[in-house]
Amino acid sequence: MMHKYQIDKFRAVFKSKVTEARYFESIVNEIIPEVKQSFIIGLSVFWLYSIADFLFFNKETFTFFLFLKLIPTFSTLALILTIKKIKSSKIFYTIILFNLFVFLGFVVFFFIAQPTEPLQMALTQMVVIMGVTLLIPNTFVYSMLISIISSIVFAYIDILKSTDSMVNSVIIISSFISYNIFIFQFILKAHLVQRLKFIELHKEQKYIRVLNKEILKRIALEKKLTKMASIDSLTGACNRRNFIDIAEHEKRKSHRFGTNLSLILIDIDDFKAINDTYGHATGDLALKKFMKICKSTLRDSDVIGRMGGEEFAILCIDSDKKQTEQIASRLCKNIYKNTAKLQYRFTISLGVCEIKPEYKTIDKALHLADLALYEAKKGGKNCVKIA
Repeated sequence: MMHKYQIDKFRAVFKSKVTEARYFESIVNEIIPEVKQSFIIGLSVFWLYSIADFLFFNKETFTFFLFLKLIPTFSTLALILTIKKIKSSKIFYTIILFNLFVFLGFVVFFFIAQPTEPLQMALTQMVVIMGVTLLIPNTFVYSMLISIISSIVFAYIDILKSTDSMVNSVIIISSFISYNIFIFQFILKAHLVQRLKFIELHKEQKYIRVLNKEILKRIALEKKLTKMASIDSLTGACNRRNFIDIAEHEKRKSHRFGTNLSLILIDIDDFKAINDTYGHATGDLALKKFMKICKSTLRDSDVIGRMGGEEFAILCIDSDKKQTEQIASRLCKNIYKNTAKLQYRFTISLGVCEIKPEYKTIDKALHLADLALYEAKKGGKNCVKIA
């Protein structure tokens, strides 16, 4: 495992300060509500204890104690209101620790002032210390520091108040030592587990990122393969199978919505002569030039497919026989005009057929367009014939 994810098992923190800061950022949104809730509960218990104290014990000094208790109360309320705006982990923990020390200071003061049995006080004090240490989120050293300091102070107060000093002192000291050993083990393991969870989460996120990259690569590959399977690599036109699938789909759609649909079948005149005279590389250039002129001449909605060799088909969507004848004538003229000065100049012959609703498949229209194309070839080439 990388060094930045190594944990200092004695302090229950990451050895890397950067990783510890990242860990804090990952949990801060979760621990802020918990800290707020804990402080609100702590304040509530604090004031319930104060009210009980007023009702049953020191009514004479209640006003004085009330004034003193307002200080930790306002300090805690200020923390609750501002804690969400704190971004730095150091400031976050410093403010929490300050409030806890203020609170503990007042608790110490009230324990000194109250004439309570020391052993009972020790039990109450350990509960208070446990509550305070658990208020410090994900910081083992701070938690134990407060626990040990509080235990020493409370133990000292209890021993001073004890009448049977020797026996009670031994019990009180033993109780606080036992408590700190227990809380040490509990908090240390809790904080280590939380950081181990963070490491596992990071590893899981890393695997997910790798998996997502692989999925994206696979999707891209599938798209590429789909494109290769449906597009003619030389000209960029649809291949025969893809063109027929699109034509069948558009035929059903035109029948459903009552729109027109037509087909143009094209053959490059004397293409074999270009290959025989100039070579197949020049023939490929001629096909690419043909495709370029088609794209600049046809409408965006028109679909062009390479049916094989030098034969192409154009599907004219929302176009009747007359409109399609105009498109075909314009394409025929543009091919002649744009290739006239080329070494491998060429012309095209075109057959037009309107795809009627009664045609069960597109093959019928292809056959009729092919007959019209044959007539164009027979009629001298470089022209358009209608089926």
